[in-house]
Amino acid sequence: MELLLIKQAVALIGTAISAITDWKTGYIYDKITYPIIAIGLLLTLLSLNPAFIVNTLIMAGLVFGIGYALYYTGQVGGGDVKLFVGLTLLLPMTVEPGLPAVFMILVVATLINVLTTITYYGTKYVLYEKKKELKLNKIIIGAALVVLSAMYVNILFNLEMLTGFGMALIVVPLIAAIFYTVFGDDMTDKAFSKKILISKIQDGDVLAPNKIDKKIRAILGSKKVLDEAAIKKLKKYKIKEVWIYANAPTFGPAIFIATLIIVFWPDWFLLALLI
Repeated sequence: MELLLIKQAVALIGTAISAITDWKTGYIYDKITYPIIAIGLLLTLLSLNPAFIVNTLIMAGLVFGIGYALYYTGQVGGGDVKLFVGLTLLLPMTVEPGLPAVFMILVVATLINVLTTITYYGTKYVLYEKKKELKLNKIIIGAALVVLSAMYVNILFNLEMLTGFGMALIVVPLIAAIFYTVFGDDMTDKAFSKKILISKIQDGDVLAPNKIDKKIRAILGSKKVLDEAAIKKLKKYKIKEVWIYANAPTFGPAIFIATLIIVFWPDWFLLALLI
């Protein structure tokens, strides 16, 4: 029990520090994540339970592998991946509804991040940005999602399975998903894409996928994260400017809030839905 409390304390302190640095700088640094991973590994070994140690290390390896694939394609930052590896080592327990704690942290953090992003940037986009002409397929898909979502929500409402909060937990993400399906590409281009000189690119910057020209795609292939090797390649072929994601929403604060919820309210999902 004492070992678990220590792990939870390290997880909360580590994610809190990560949230602050990510919010201020847009990065979660190795000097934060590596100690979290090291402490998590040490505390895992101190359990002196071979089966537990092996299972935890396998889970951490899976998280790293999946996370690296997402990092390589520009979906998450490298610091986020290392932080989740550390959380896997620190919080290997299962929480309701029978899923690994790190998975539920990812789900909650993603939900928080998506909803806050859609709310803030979506409102600015709707009120202030000039919309480009929407593609017919986006409109059709959006309309179909509205109909299907309305039918789904109506079924849940008639079955009286959910509380008001549980219903909101279903409806709000559906609305966000429909909005992003229709307006997401245009909103992302206007809110987060920025053309920058190659000399000002930093290791870890991510190419804006909708603005990668054919020459850059031929040079880097499917790679979207600009590490030192990628930057050297672009300079070699005399690329002067690239479009990158700038001022994109940080994930660190959402991870901290999600960790708080899972540590202090591990059965939040079942309580919210009353299943």
